[in-house]
Amino acid sequence: MSSLTSSLVEVHIVHKGNEHYAKGRKLAENVYRQVWGTKNLLDGNDYGVIVSHNGKVLGNINIQFRRSRDLLKSEVFFGERHWQEYSDAQPSQIAELSALALAQDVPKQLRRPTMMTLILGIYLICHAENIKFVATVQHDYLIRILSKSLHLPFFRNEYVKHIYGEVPNDNYWNRGKLPRLYYFLPNSLHTINACASFITRLPKTKIVKSDFPVIKPDSLLDRSTFPEHWDKVKNYNFANFAYAS
Repeated sequence: MSSLTSSLVEVHIVHKGNEHYAKGRKLAENVYRQVWGTKNLLDGNDYGVIVSHNGKVLGNINIQFRRSRDLLKSEVFFGERHWQEYSDAQPSQIAELSALALAQDVPKQLRRPTMMTLILGIYLICHAENIKFVATVQHDYLIRILSKSLHLPFFRNEYVKHIYGEVPNDNYWNRGKLPRLYYFLPNSLHTINACASFITRLPKTKIVKSDFPVIKPDSLLDRSTFPEHWDKVKNYNFANFAYAS
């Protein structure tokens, strides 16, 4: 991670329609096309978290709120309210992650920090928007990476194992082993601790631009106060922020 000491990594948490959202989606579309042969990456999201390094986009992840759509993308494939055996959260408190992608040429030393930062952005969104239950459709091997490397507490839906709707005709869905439904709880202690630990594992993370009420520009993120600060975040407007060492 020493290469970060003299360079800037920008993190943008933006609504769909923002120019940075479009850049993140372009990266995701290119990666899915190269890796999976996906011709049309499904959108319908509300926000994007985009990480870039010296102006080059490194990573993207998107989130879709159930309250702003009739169905989540995963409900089209796996059935309406597929989470009901695991959560009694209201539809307005449900969201879905998709389009997680890292650029193919991301330097090895930046891959983990990029992934951590994407997840931190999602964590912020969930707390700001009162999201209590998050779904995602992923292959088992990626969840193993996220669970073992980043200690994120994803768990699999063991009830829904069949696809009900028509899926895209690409290698993501046409492999011998299908992707499965996974969930995580943004408010769980395990999730909070995992996200807080990212800050200590990122090099001297410093907010240099922020409109978050509880975080001032040029402030340092401190793991010991992370859960307390984030629990106080209420109804703030998302803005671009960046960290530099």
